[in-house]
Amino acid sequence: MKRIFFSIWILTSVFLVKAQDAGVSPEWGGNIADSVRCWESYNIYGSLYQSQSYLEAFESWKVVYDLCPGAKKNTFIMAPKLLTEKINATADPAEKAKLVNLLLESYDKRLEYFPEKHGYVLGMQAVEIMKYFRDEPRKYYDAFQEALKYDDDGDLVSPAVINGLFISATRLLQAKDVELDEFFNVMNIVLESVETNNNQLNRDIAAVYAKVTRPDTLGGEDADPIVDSAALSREDNQALYRLTKTLEGYEKVESNVEKLLGDILSCSRLSRIYNQEAFDKYVDDPIWLRRAANMLSKERTNDAGEPEDCTDDPMYFMIAERLYELEPSANAARGMGRLSFKKEDYKKGLEFYKQAAELEADPKKKAGDYIKIALAYQKEGNLSSARTYANRAKNNRPDWGDPYLVLATVYADAAGTCGNNVFEKNAVYWLSIKELYSAISVDPSSSKKANALLSNYKKRLPDKGVSFTLDKKEGDTYRIGCWINETITVKFY
Repeated sequence: MKRIFFSIWILTSVFLVKAQDAGVSPEWGGNIADSVRCWESYNIYGSLYQSQSYLEAFESWKVVYDLCPGAKKNTFIMAPKLLTEKINATADPAEKAKLVNLLLESYDKRLEYFPEKHGYVLGMQAVEIMKYFRDEPRKYYDAFQEALKYDDDGDLVSPAVINGLFISATRLLQAKDVELDEFFNVMNIVLESVETNNNQLNRDIAAVYAKVTRPDTLGGEDADPIVDSAALSREDNQALYRLTKTLEGYEKVESNVEKLLGDILSCSRLSRIYNQEAFDKYVDDPIWLRRAANMLSKERTNDAGEPEDCTDDPMYFMIAERLYELEPSANAARGMGRLSFKKEDYKKGLEFYKQAAELEADPKKKAGDYIKIALAYQKEGNLSSARTYANRAKNNRPDWGDPYLVLATVYADAAGTCGNNVFEKNAVYWLSIKELYSAISVDPSSSKKANALLSNYKKRLPDKGVSFTLDKKEGDTYRIGCWINETITVKFY
């Protein structure tokens, strides 16, 4: 600590000489005495901040904040951390309230002296309002709305701001302090913001991986490219970490929305809003159509804990068709795919889902498209193509159980078609069982479906005695031929 203050004394002496020679800079105070005090305090709190001595830094920071707030932006960048520590360490309610007001004031003062990134600064302020005035949702709802009015040169909107807007609107709806149509408007803003930011982040992540991606020359024309993650530079790994953590924030917001959708926006309630009269009114409005399609297709959890959406509503398909006419985006193509499958026109549905996957930036949504394609091919009996697209779904969303479940059923459908005897023709069930155990491992929520299939498929394995007569015993390996070309290990249950 003595070394820190000695260094500050040296710097202050140099600053004083320069100030006397050049005159006082107005940003550092109105006179030489104030300037010296500001400069000295700035260096003291800066050093203490760097050593994480936040409480000790407060008094020096307050001198700079009061005497020369326009000198350095760091005064405001460091303010939230310093003031939060001070608030947490203060027991007196009246003093704590003063510090909270000072914290909120610091955001306004920052914009006064450094008027850029309005949306970002007001968004951080709104988060603080929600933290300290939890029982006043109107207060932070208005603050979040104000923050979202600004476009900070295309910067991503913070997940905390989007989530805060959603939470505040939900609390106001529960308190009957906001009309349903206004709540719907907020929901659409939230969902659109999540989608826009998700897509941008996924594109940025893909751009990083593209640097170390090469074609799979051995896997055939349908093979996915090979990504050599180990070849990424230190800078690229750091960028990936930042992008991934931010993406997780938006995914958490989306998850929060989905948890509450079923309770607040039931399909019956949506049908009263997205009806024929509204469709006729907004038939040429792509924004309304896009929002309606998003709300009706958004998954929510029903009373049984199962995911569901409202795409069975006939209005959904009218909206999807019109939206596709106006703007053939990933969501619009996906809607047309649903419509085609409902009509059992799987060939046309495949084309739409492939288009949706091609246009989609979000790997989770892309995985969903690939699963739909895989299921359609499976229904048509094209098991090889079904496997290709189930694997693509797995590659895009490796923590999702559905691709493994689909692969298990695809292999099971191939029973009796590969090999020359009862062992060889039923060896595919070992592959199915392997995929089912993988599903349980990566996604415990798929356990119920996987265990039901496991119970069924284990009964269909080649008989142990018959296998022995065909020179196959526990622990042996066997390579299945045909289009499968996979090796299994013999295991009897």
